[in-house]
Amino acid sequence: MKTSIKVSVLVSALMMTGSCAMIQKLTCNSNAAKSQGAQDAVNGNINMPGLKSADSCEGAEFSKSQYQADYRAGYEEKKNQICQTGEVVKLTQTSVEAGLSKTDVEKKIGACMTMSSYTSLKNTMESTFKNAFCSSGRAEKIGNKHGADLSGRAFEANFAGCEAKWSLLKPVYEKAYTKAETQTHKAKEDLFVQNTGTSTFMLDQKNLTAVCKIPADQSHVSVTVNNPNASQTLVQGQWNYQYFDKDFAKIADDSGMDAVLLSPKSNKSFTKMTLPRNASFCRAEFAGNASGSNIK
Repeated sequence: MKTSIKVSVLVSALMMTGSCAMIQKLTCNSNAAKSQGAQDAVNGNINMPGLKSADSCEGAEFSKSQYQADYRAGYEEKKNQICQTGEVVKLTQTSVEAGLSKTDVEKKIGACMTMSSYTSLKNTMESTFKNAFCSSGRAEKIGNKHGADLSGRAFEANFAGCEAKWSLLKPVYEKAYTKAETQTHKAKEDLFVQNTGTSTFMLDQKNLTAVCKIPADQSHVSVTVNNPNASQTLVQGQWNYQYFDKDFAKIADDSGMDAVLLSPKSNKSFTKMTLPRNASFCRAEFAGNASGSNIK
């Protein structure tokens, strides 16, 4: 038993040793070190936190000192790439488009702080940020976003600091907002009519559908009954109605008698002139056959 336990411990130790060796191979190499250095430069980490990763290479074939040297080489190479006027301009413009603040962008060029050109680069970043932040392109993008998600207008809050250009930017924002809001409402209305506003029912073993709509002037209810079958169909009887406001909230119910004679594979509409005030959408459900209705 004791021998068995010793063997098991030995196997576990060998497995752990092998695992550690594998991890060291993945992390303790020139590419990994340079990549970590470059990433820290991209993140603006002037204190080079990735150098601590060199500690895991103690005793490895790729030594701690080699890791540190390659890390610094990767950091400096990426820093020299980032800390150029053209790159700072591109980085700033991209960051503004992504919705980052000026503080976020300043952090991104943090690796440049040790360079003699830092003051000039920071000035470039600040002027580029202001131009991009207070641009017509951003006004259109923000207006479109706010309109599309129906979050409400918020021009002043999103363009604080751009007051000198408000007269130019606000019309762009408003136009984009209104267009996006209209498109979003239309899509939601179409989906509501397609789902809630459309009912399906069976009559004489035939599947039929009824689409209920209320025009913009809210003057009447229009119900279009569709007959996809190859034979004539008379739909005559009681209809039950549900009414919804502009925000799709249900506000009332009622019923009425109507009839339509449908030709094969056709549709036909009938109207109902009474409806609740503020009703913008409706649903009509055929409740069953009855006599005494006028055929339309």
